[in-house]
Amino acid sequence: AARGVPVFNAPGANANAVKELVLAGLLMASRNIPPAMKFAGELAALSDDALIYHLKMRNSTKDEMIPGLAKDQEDDFKIALLKARGFL
Repeated sequence: AARGVPVFNAPGANANAVKELVLAGLLMASRNIPPAMKFAGELAALSDDALIYHLKMRNSTKDEMIPGLAKDQEDDFKIALLKARGFL
């Protein structure tokens, strides 16, 4: 003010905009909207085989065997490797 620069005190002038941005950020973070939008975009590019795999696995736990691979499962890594190389 001393050099001719106007100084204003407008408390709460941007409060509405700040509230809206904070609430939008909280909603986006809590609802995982950006990853969901990214996933939906990638879904259209998936092949039929990938979609069938996702449908088969949707209700399974993370440590559950993938359907179709249980018949090939080996508890010992060395035996599995030898079978894969054709030695057994």
